[in-house]
Formats: sequence, C-alpha cells, structure tokens
Amino acid sequence: MTAYFEIYDEADDDAVVEKRWRLWERPEQSGAVLLSSVFHFEGANDADEAGAIAAAQASIQQVIHYGLDTWNYHVLPAGATTFNFALRHPDAAVREPDDSVSLGLSNPPRASAAAAQAAIRETIEHLYTHYSAEGFHLVEHILLRPQRGPDTDPTAPEPYPGDALLARPSANPDTASEIDPYSYQVSLIFPSGYARDFSPAASNPEARSPVPPHRFRDRELRRHVERIVQQSCPAHLRPLIYWVDRHVSEQSLPFPEPIPETATDISFEQFEAIYFAWLNTQLLPGVAAEAAIAARNQMILAMNALSAAPPPL
Repeated sequence: MTAYFEIYDEADDDAVVEKRWRLWERPEQSGAVLLSSVFHFEGANDADEAGAIAAAQASIQQVIHYGLDTWNYHVLPAGATTFNFALRHPDAAVREPDDSVSLGLSNPPRASAAAAQAAIRETIEHLYTHYSAEGFHLVEHILLRPQRGPDTDPTAPEPYPGDALLARPSANPDTASEIDPYSYQVSLIFPSGYARDFSPAASNPEARSPVPPHRFRDRELRRHVERIVQQSCPAHLRPLIYWVDRHVSEQSLPFPEPIPETATDISFEQFEAIYFAWLNTQLLPGVAAEAAIAARNQMILAMNALSAAPPPL
C-alpha cells in the first residue's frame, strides 16, 4: 500500500498530531498526485501518532474499496472555468453532514469537465492495476500428469517413490477419488475477498476478515463468474473453480506444512508462490529435470489441498 499512497503530517499551528494521505501516480511519491484526503486524521489524543496513522490507513482502505467504481466519482466545478472531481462514499449516512465529499478530492483542478472525466478514468485504472487484487490463475490438469514412476532398483540409496498424483474427490460413491483427474479438466483459482490466519499457531483459523478484491465476496458475482467460465469453455473441457482465502499477514508461509501428503488447506498467497515456481519450469528453457519434478510435485500437493479444503462462504 505504501508504494503509491503516502501518509504525511498536516502542517499547521497547533500541537495536535494530524495526518493526511495522497495517492501518487508513480512509486515512491513521484509523478502527479491523483487523489488526496479531504479531511485530516487524528488519534485518541493530541499526541497519538499511531492512532492518526491507523485512521488514515482505514480511509485509504475505503478509497481502495470504493475507488474502483465509476459511479462513486463526481465532477465538480472548481472555478469559473475549471473542474476537479471527488470520490464519495456510496452510503449517504456515512458522509459528513456538511460535506458529501468524504473520501478523496483531486488537485489541481482541470481545464474542462472532459479533462476531469479523463482523470477519473486514470485514477480508477491506477487503483485497479495496483490495488484491486482481482485476477485468477488457470491450471491445465494435463500438464500435471505423472512423468516418472517409482524406482525399482533396490540398491538405490534413496529410491524415488514416483511423481505425486492428483487426488480429486469422486462424485461416484463407489470410488474415493476420480480415476482420471487429468484429461479435459482445468482449474481456475480466484481470491475469495476474505483473509484468515493460515499459520499453524492460529488461535482461530476460521475467523475471516474482508480484504480486496471486495466485490469477489458477492455471491451473485461469483455465480456470474462461474456461469461465464462455463459458457466460455469448450464443451469438452470441465472447468473447476476455487475461491481461496488470503493470509491475514503479508509474511509468507511455507507450504506444505506440516504434513505435505495430508495438507487440507492453503492460502491464495501460498498457492500463488507455488504456481509461479512451477510455471517457470514450464516456460523457461534449460530448467534442471530435478527442479522441474520438485516444482510439479509441489503443485500437485497444492492442488490436492485446494480440493480437500471446504469451499469458503
């Protein structure tokens, strides 16, 4: 969040710690300022800097939440011939009673309403690119088919047990797993819009908090996405869709943990790291065979964890 958003001190004559934020066009506070906070933010008391920063961060989260939707922006006259725009909270009950502009304001003013509209589109694209967290990963199951069986040489110091196998639950009550989980199947992994603690020491691993992408929590949107995927896939392909929670902390978690073969849960960040490591072995030439096998087996374990995890609400 700090790459483009800056929280800074408001300079005035009083001794109260007050913070504001602004959204920059480029990383490390460079380029043009796309949006600025309308109000300053204070803590629990005059010297509470941590509280003021937390209040500013909460406002930034609202900007990320509502700033992706065009209808929350409004072009306003700034002078006789100039215009700027404001980002407003969609709920009128949350707005300030004397000022409906509660989230952000653009500066400096533009020379025309059309220029202000163009700046709105630029701001939305900027927020969507860097903060929406929308997107998905697609996996063709056929790429995960086993390539190497178990070693039969009893004299080998460490016989290879064979490539890991996809294990998808079967819809047939007579079989525990699908006989062929590879042919004509693809998986699409989306972030769910929620986060929870995936660490082994989590006190309440079921407690979830809302995070971007916010609209992915909408069940109607999920049904729409699933319907579009099904309609867009060729008739011979079977798409499998997963909505996966993020980890509450930015700190990465090792996976699998603690027992790879029986892992039944995985965060979106854990899956993403494993996915990109495996994808590099598919796209980059000259990857060592052992590295490719290890990355593929990790992907199998990750896919099996997705299949075993209960679907998120």
